[in-house]
Amino acid sequence: MIGTTRRILLAAIAACALVIIFFAAGCSTGSWKTPHGPSFNGTIQSVDLASHLLTVAPLESDSAPIVFQWDDRSRFWANGGLRIEPQLLETRDSVRIHYPADTTPWIVQHLI
Repeated sequence: MIGTTRRILLAAIAACALVIIFFAAGCSTGSWKTPHGPSFNGTIQSVDLASHLLTVAPLESDSAPIVFQWDDRSRFWANGGLRIEPQLLETRDSVRIHYPADTTPWIVQHLI
């Protein structure tokens, strides 16, 4: 009886230790701050469906437009959370794009 209780207690302590290590690793990398990576707010200037390219001008400055690519993992969402296809994107649409910072060229993760 004491042996079984001891094993259960040790298993619970080990599980708690693993959870603490998992959260500590996430906090130390800062990954919890930006789950979708950095974001970019802009206005669509052009959509190239054949090449999977999206040219977006920044909303807040007169900087040069940024060209994003998309792939099979990219997700496009309309206002209200409805999933859409890239064919429905139009020039002059205001968008927010989440992309991973460690890719070149930038690849769309989520477009809202």
